[in-house]
Amino acid sequence: MFNGEGGALTTSVYGQSGKPDLRTYNNIFITNGTVNSQAVSNNVWSDGAGTFTFNHNLWWRVEGGVRYAWGSKVINTWPGWQKLGFDPNGLNADPLVFGPLGAGPSAYQLSPGSPAIDAGQLVTDALRGTGTRDYFGTPIPQGCCYDIGAAEKPDAILTGSPRVVAGVISGNMTLAAARRAGLHYEGDPNALRRLQPLAFAS
Repeated sequence: MFNGEGGALTTSVYGQSGKPDLRTYNNIFITNGTVNSQAVSNNVWSDGAGTFTFNHNLWWRVEGGVRYAWGSKVINTWPGWQKLGFDPNGLNADPLVFGPLGAGPSAYQLSPGSPAIDAGQLVTDALRGTGTRDYFGTPIPQGCCYDIGAAEKPDAILTGSPRVVAGVISGNMTLAAARRAGLHYEGDPNALRRLQPLAFAS
């Protein structure tokens, strides 16, 4: 927060701090301006000084629209953000996380039908690249591609006992099959750790 403005991502050169080389991939950025109506809700707030790379990120502003405060300009359209050369393969959409927002890491797991599923990229230009597991320890990628965000949606047989929110499951069902059936699960934060590798084609 700076002078009544905040952002899911902020950068600024101050004094002798130097200019950043910021490379941002496969992240979900959620801005919720409904929490404090007195603050300006930005997806990004930056003085624009530095070298920036954005791609395969998903941006969502709970109150709708987009707002990128970039340098001396305010960009309020998704095409306007992309015209800067940012996020050519990014998304401006509701990520459909389990929620509620702010309820801890498990709230940001992806629900079935999330546009973030299989929309990420392999990262090779960071210190450790994409890595081999997500925040919860799930091997990545699951399925054909990496997901956007810290939690990979597992393509696996569910062996735990989470609550079925919509529909009825009989026997074993893969999460991929559950997605197609319009089902999703809610369970304890460690439920994903009990997922076993896919044992049969769905």
